[in-house]
Amino acid sequence: MYKDYDLGVVIPVRLGSSRVSQKALLPVGKDKISLLAWKIRQLKKVIPAENIYISTEADTLKDIAFEEGVRIHEREHFLADGHKASFSEVIVGVVKDIPHEHIAWVTCVV
Repeated sequence: MYKDYDLGVVIPVRLGSSRVSQKALLPVGKDKISLLAWKIRQLKKVIPAENIYISTEADTLKDIAFEEGVRIHEREHFLADGHKASFSEVIVGVVKDIPHEHIAWVTCVV
């Protein structure tokens, strides 16, 4: 585990995926848990839960973060509304609120 390294992990997730509707809620694995819960559980094996942030505007995804014991970053709706914001705006708009020296941007699908 990365205990002596100031690393925060952001999982950016929204319900309005442009290619696959509600992708983060798709069931995966033998237990058929959501893709978001699956990614959170992977990360908790190497990063303390208090260093994992789910960046979302969606209450459903916030509920999963709460159930998995990780932090919630309240993403501004502009940064989650389709492709209205540029990718640079999304990154800056999220990481400015993450209180760690180093930040890993980890999507559900990687």
